[in-house]
Amino acid sequence: MKQFKVGLQLYSIRVELAKDFEGALRAVKAMGYDYVEPAGQYGGRNGKELKALLDEIGLKAPSIHEGGVLPRYQEDGDSAFDFFA
Repeated sequence: MKQFKVGLQLYSIRVELAKDFEGALRAVKAMGYDYVEPAGQYGGRNGKELKALLDEIGLKAPSIHEGGVLPRYQEDGDSAFDFFA
């Protein structure tokens, strides 16, 4: 039987993330999740630091929920995505 990987939209645990960002991510992994979708909270980390933390924990973030990217892209071009590079 094929094993499916499961993801969690982090907005659903925003209260826990605000209290202990790294601890909440570690709990998500311990519950069996493989993927997360960050949503506006990054624990005070930039994109590279967030990716390093996710790598350390064993989580992947194939998508992100970030509002206002299109207007920033229209105004700033590719630099609107620098956080995520």
